[in-house]
Amino acid sequence: MKIIKIKKMPKARYKITFDDGSDLIVYEEIIINHVLLTGKNVDDNLKRKIISDNDQALPYHQAINYINTKLRSREEIIAYLLKKGNKEDYVRKAITRLEDEGYINDEVFAKSFVNDKIHLSNDGIYKIRKGLERYKVDSDIIDKVISNVNDEASNSRIDKLISKQLRLNTKYTGKVLKNNIFNYLMNLGYDKDIILEKLEDYNFENNINIENEYNRLYKKYSKKYSGNKLGLVIRHHLFQRGYDVTDIENITNKKEPLK
Repeated sequence: MKIIKIKKMPKARYKITFDDGSDLIVYEEIIINHVLLTGKNVDDNLKRKIISDNDQALPYHQAINYINTKLRSREEIIAYLLKKGNKEDYVRKAITRLEDEGYINDEVFAKSFVNDKIHLSNDGIYKIRKGLERYKVDSDIIDKVISNVNDEASNSRIDKLISKQLRLNTKYTGKVLKNNIFNYLMNLGYDKDIILEKLEDYNFENNINIENEYNRLYKKYSKKYSGNKLGLVIRHHLFQRGYDVTDIENITNKKEPLK
């Protein structure tokens, strides 16, 4: 059969039309490697070779398109290409080619990942590390990139997060509030010892007015309870919010006439 037309298509592909009415869509490198020109005769053996070579080139170009949206880890790309149904051998060759051409570099990926997390999220180092591990980045690369994170900047982020939680939290006080903030920072992936050290610099007592809180609880629960039962319910809720037992008894005694 003879090639009667070659039409350029998006994403470095070409559509080859033969005189028997059949078509082939192949990548540019296939056109070049097989010197495919209008008027060239292509027998069945050559056509099978063209198709085979194009199948091998497919995962490489799929990966290029995948990488163009954002940086990807080596293992992330492998998983993507296999999910697309490519043969493992073809995927392996594509990965080698991508690495040789600099499209895959897990150290560059890790640096970008850490930079984004530092500037665009509240995540701490441990959570960032876990994120890189999920992408199956080599532990030596993770250690190297993480070691370059500025400790002073990380400590400053903890201070800002504690201050923000103190401003936003109007429900709890005392030890309860302190424990809530501790757990919040732990879940974000910050170092336990550093969190505890930082928390010592803050006052968690009486960050909200116990009298106002008592009045709020009284208004809420006096519709349902009265007498000693109401007092017990209010005490219970004040204690849950972290108020000191002595302060609870003082405000309860002070507000006794409200009953």
